[in-house]
Formats: sequence, structure tokens, C-alpha cells
Amino acid sequence: MTLTSLQNYLVYTNTVLFVGSGGNSRVAGVMLAVATFGILIVGPVIIGYIPIMVVSALIFYLGFSLMKEGLLDPWRKVHRLEYLTVRSLCFSFRILYLKSHRS
Repeated sequence: MTLTSLQNYLVYTNTVLFVGSGGNSRVAGVMLAVATFGILIVGPVIIGYIPIMVVSALIFYLGFSLMKEGLLDPWRKVHRLEYLTVRSLCFSFRILYLKSHRS
């Protein structure tokens, strides 16, 4: 059971990619909205034209940037106990993930 929806995850990752690529102006935001609406209209047909290597690279980029944002950026910015809580949550999620995906 998940507590968040796929849509929220996609919106957050799109925001990370958008801001990371320098899109922090109103014009860039409007262009992103138009492109997103175009993909909504075209539907999943366009997904078949995206190379697998590009999708894989984006997944790795997002994974590493979100891990950096969650684990490295708070270092020495938050209280040690709070940082220990974040690290222990990451560790326990990883252990639970490994246990649930054993064959």
C-alpha cells in the first residue's frame, strides 16, 4: 500500500528535472505546460518513440539527485538526531525493499 500517488511522484520529478536544467522563468514554465498538455492529448503513443537509453539516464539522474537532496544536502544543516532519523529511514526502506523483492 502506498500513501502517495504516482502523479505526485511524476510532478515532483518533472520539477526536479525542470529546475535542474535551468527552467526557472515564466516562459519556460508556459512551454513546459504546453508540452505536457500535448503529451496528454497524444497519449501513450509517443512513449514508444523515446529511446530506452534516454529513459534509463533520466531515472539514474533523478535517483542520484533525489538521494543527494535527501542525504547530502541536510548534512550539518539539521540537528544530528534529525539527520540520524533520515539515515535510519533510508536504511530501513532499503532493507524492506530487499526483503520484499527476494525470489
